[in-house]
Amino acid sequence: MDVALFPMQRPADEDFAASIQARMARPAPMIRGVERPEDLMAMAARMDLLIGMRLHALIFGAAMGVPLVALSYDPKVEALREQLGGVPGLDVAGLDPDALARMVAEAWERRAAEAARLRAASARLKGAALETARRAGAFLEVYPRLA
Repeated sequence: MDVALFPMQRPADEDFAASIQARMARPAPMIRGVERPEDLMAMAARMDLLIGMRLHALIFGAAMGVPLVALSYDPKVEALREQLGGVPGLDVAGLDPDALARMVAEAWERRAAEAARLRAASARLKGAALETARRAGAFLEVYPRLA
């Protein structure tokens, strides 16, 4: 299994990724210079498994059917895990490296089934988001002065 570091929020994530690289016996490459959302999604689509902490990394991975392990630092990450139907994850406060290693190994073993499940969950969430946008548009048609 090859590892790549994929910083989402610059420069903080790049600094953190560099500190991880410095501790690795075989430093993983860091993906840099990818900023447009469609390019970030294309990069996520090339992954077999995404271990993510940033909400948008997890959203992009799920949208592309990439199995996830979420490192939660914020309630919004926990909410996404629940909306996606139980994506495995751990809270970063008091993170247990052994528990994370076990979780990643389990996610790797069931990645094919999880990819299909995530594609279906993402399609459901996309449909719900589009319906919300449709309702907001209809509301603004009735109350144009609020637009």
